Amino acid sequence: MDRFLQMGKRRNSKETCDCSSSESEKSSAATSSSHKLKKKTKISDVWNYFKRSDDKKFAKCLNCEKEYKTSGNTSNLRDHLKRFHASLRDNERNSANYVDQGDSILSTSSSCRSSMRSVDSYIKNSVLYDSNSSRKKIIDKTLAEMVALDVQPYSIVEDRGFIKYSKIMDARYKLPSCRHLQSVLMMDLFKETSAKLSTILEEVSSVAVTCDIWSSRANISFLTVTSHFIHEFTLKTASLATRKLLDATNHSAQNIANTLQEVLNSWGFFDKTECIVTDNASSMIKACELLKIRNIPCFAHTLNLVVQDGLNFDDDEKTMAIISKCKAIVKFFKKSTIANKKFKMAQEKFGYSLLQETPTTLFY
Repeated sequence: MDRFLQMGKRRNSKETCDCSSSESEKSSAATSSSHKLKKKTKISDVWNYFKRSDDKKFAKCLNCEKEYKTSGNTSNLRDHLKRFHASLRDNERNSANYVDQGDSILSTSSSCRSSMRSVDSYIKNSVLYDSNSSRKKIIDKTLAEMVALDVQPYSIVEDRGFIKYSKIMDARYKLPSCRHLQSVLMMDLFKETSAKLSTILEEVSSVAVTCDIWSSRANISFLTVTSHFIHEFTLKTASLATRKLLDATNHSAQNIANTLQEVLNSWGFFDKTECIVTDNASSMIKACELLKIRNIPCFAHTLNLVVQDGLNFDDDEKTMAIISKCKAIVKFFKKSTIANKKFKMAQEKFGYSLLQETPTTLFY
């Protein structure tokens, strides 16, 4: 019996020893893990954006590759991030907040507010593209193409809405000035496009030309010349020039012929020009005769002249009275918005509009 009791005491003493040892191991593991956590927290988040040199005396920015001296202190590195790359840290904080907050309504609203702040800070603190940057050159060229294709004014780069839109699209891009867009970017695009067109025209055997003289709002006369040709079994049309007459004091046939010849020679296909389509003005017909190139009167202009002559009933008072009444009716509906609205409502499904009879000026 005594032996049995002694054996039980030995077993209890062993169990208590094992428990105490396991608890000591757990406590040591906890302390070691806490030491590891403390070591991790000592590492600054600034080193996510910098790389130390091998001798650990310098740190290079991973974004702009600028180097700074460092001896373990990160205040100058942190200052660099605030001044030049503030948006990077803001975006990282916002993304971390979004992950921590989950899918609740409050987290969604706070993430929206933080994202708005990050966009504003990104625009405010972003570094502009260098003037020789390839990205800036691509955007500049695309801007010039947009102005040319959509016939936008050069002053679009000064519009407040367009400036705000471009900043949101790419905060690092600065719009060019109106003068730079006109004299540099558009000229570069013109030279590039002209070189491509010249290459195509060299392969073409014959060209037809249309031209006309028109006046601007400033009362300045211009001659517009357009070419038409077959390239790769497809009819192509290209505007060659819109320029002032060589002598702005007259619209004589010789002056028109000289200006037109200069345009055709500048593109190198004067000898390839088969015909010139113009209106029925005597000066345009005479100019083609001086150039010894066949003139073809514009069919639309010829038809318009026929209709104008047909409506000229000076000797027939009854017909002229009917025409005058028709013009007065159209004028009434054109001037009154209420009458025009009632006119459209009375038509129900058709929706016709009224046109006033006026001589038509054609442009080529």
